[in-house]
Amino acid sequence: GNIYAGANVPKEMYSGMAADNATTAVWNILAVNGNMSDDLAYQLTKTLMDTRAELATVHAEARNIKDESQKSANAGIPWHPGALKYFREKNIKVD
Repeated sequence: GNIYAGANVPKEMYSGMAADNATTAVWNILAVNGNMSDDLAYQLTKTLMDTRAELATVHAEARNIKDESQKSANAGIPWHPGALKYFREKNIKVD
């Protein structure tokens, strides 16, 4: 999979930057053992996805956890069946 993505560092982020800066980013993934129960993987996925706004109050990067970014091509590893169950329920297309 393509684990790299284009990203932009806005000039306001750091002092001394005269213009926005194009860069490369790596997708964040949550990897678990394939032996994890489907229910636990489902609950982890549900908690992460359903509390993004709350998580963003602790770390702003949580705003970048977007439905449209949950793609197999971004993951680089297979989805756990429990995560897939959550995505199906929310009609999030991973492929």
